[in-house]
Amino acid sequence: MIIPSLIHLYDRLASDPEGEIADEGFSRQKVSFVVVLRLDGTLVEVADNRLTVVDAKRKPKLVPATLVVCGQSKPSGSGFNPCFLWDNSAYMLGYKPEDPKPHRTRASFKAFRDAHLARRGTIDDAAYEAVCRFLEQWNPDDFAPTELQREYLTAFGTFRIDGERRYVHERAAVDAWYRSAMVKAAGVDDDDVSVPSLTTGIASRIARLHEPKIQGVRGAQSSGATLVSFNAAAFESYGKEQGNNAPVAVADAFKYCTALNKLLADAGRRTQLGDATVVWWSDAPVDEVTDRVLAALLGPPRTESAASSARLGEAMLRLARGELPHGLSGAEQGFHVLGLSPNAARLSVRLWWSGSIGGMIECVRQFQADLQLDPVPPREEHRPFSIWRVVSETARVFDGRPDLDTVSPTLAGEVARAVLSGGALPLALLQCIIRRIRSDGEVGHGRTAIVKACINRHRRLASGGGPFEEVPVALDVNGPEPYQLGRLFAVLEKTQGDALPELDATIRDRYFGAASSAPASVMPRLVRLAQHHLGKLERGRRVNRERLLQEVVSHIQAFPTHLNIEQQGLFQVGYYHQRADLYTKKPDAANETPSTEGS
Repeated sequence: MIIPSLIHLYDRLASDPEGEIADEGFSRQKVSFVVVLRLDGTLVEVADNRLTVVDAKRKPKLVPATLVVCGQSKPSGSGFNPCFLWDNSAYMLGYKPEDPKPHRTRASFKAFRDAHLARRGTIDDAAYEAVCRFLEQWNPDDFAPTELQREYLTAFGTFRIDGERRYVHERAAVDAWYRSAMVKAAGVDDDDVSVPSLTTGIASRIARLHEPKIQGVRGAQSSGATLVSFNAAAFESYGKEQGNNAPVAVADAFKYCTALNKLLADAGRRTQLGDATVVWWSDAPVDEVTDRVLAALLGPPRTESAASSARLGEAMLRLARGELPHGLSGAEQGFHVLGLSPNAARLSVRLWWSGSIGGMIECVRQFQADLQLDPVPPREEHRPFSIWRVVSETARVFDGRPDLDTVSPTLAGEVARAVLSGGALPLALLQCIIRRIRSDGEVGHGRTAIVKACINRHRRLASGGGPFEEVPVALDVNGPEPYQLGRLFAVLEKTQGDALPELDATIRDRYFGAASSAPASVMPRLVRLAQHHLGKLERGRRVNRERLLQEVVSHIQAFPTHLNIEQQGLFQVGYYHQRADLYTKKPDAANETPSTEGS
């Protein structure tokens, strides 16, 4: 299903005049410099071909221009493999910045020159003849690049004639020759012209290598990796070599690789979940709002505000409340999510989900409903939980930002699959969130909502559609005992803070982990300590706090020696609810100190 879906995407983009996708036999490459020539082959300049863009921090930076060139990605291997009318500076100019092997660089230029001169008599074009003349007379030893040129000679380059805007490989005669003479032979095994392709079942010429290589997967080789490849006898069967072990037509291999590269190059359709680079696409175009909603549900928050569009803002608000948005287009269209992880020169499929847009949004809506938790901080009111955010809550935090490299690779894929399909959330998610809370003591809205969702989803699926005890959305004074233990800890912490406001650390910093896992080991001591703290409060506040303590303790039969993972989750939900309630100003509790802390 993965490859056919990508082939369908390629066909759709190729039929769109604005699809910006390469034809078969071509590829899109990052070109940072251009060798400008006169028609007599003399050099005008080695010019900068980079573009100025604004990064996420709104700072301008130079990036190579992306051009459609002849051939696939730069061939790998220990030998010499020159490209046609484009390549790196070692091949095109015989120069490589900070070159550790100058003799190999000169040999690379010779291979590039010989390959182009060999085609000299078959391409009737003045610009191509100029390139050949340049290669004949060029001496790499005479080239002394400036400091600026050294910056942009680190990527690919191509040729252009002085005074022209198009590149040499774009000229009609050159393009026609390449299409007729090169494309048919690219990646074809002539011995297998009648083998049925796995993607269509039609006898086709089979691709020996699946190219262009896949680029844009974080952690994979910078030159590109492959989704399907066989490079050792251990992976081959029945004497077949390389791509013949999984026969895919040359045209289909090119299509799915090109479509996947297109997705990976689009920041709006790509995100990172753990070690997996995740992309998504639909079977047919959808309107802009639907596209932005899908991106917001899968990826990290964007720089634009949800309120920047009335429809987008309304859709996100309804999803945040666990409701289905109104008027989203293409609900019946197929929708696909693919997560790829690096594995040396190959890629591993970490996540694959395929369904309809409407079905996916319904599953996400149910997940948002499971996450409902009051009170909601103002910054969370219009912000539904994306899959990226759920996964990032399990990561360690450095300098206020989650380090996604610390996310379990398998957990990220399991969470995404569960959310998209409506299945059970993995127990490992609940364990990771609880471990993070015990590690840093941060019991915020996001983490607590995920704990609640894990327990609710598990109980709902275990009930088989019948009634089940749901974790409360807001403060429940009659909740189960583990929930009441969390409430008690919140009251004890607030009492200590009111009595000793100058403290830098509270009982949460020292005892939260032990209290939430083995209450009997610390809770009696904390209750006794609270009597000392109550004595420091003014009379009205002390009476109110004593009544609250009595009400909470009345629901606790005994302090258990151990709480299982679900009970620890209930403890944390109870703590969050009670703490938020204590810091909320109530008209009939004027003696309590109002604050917005902890909400």
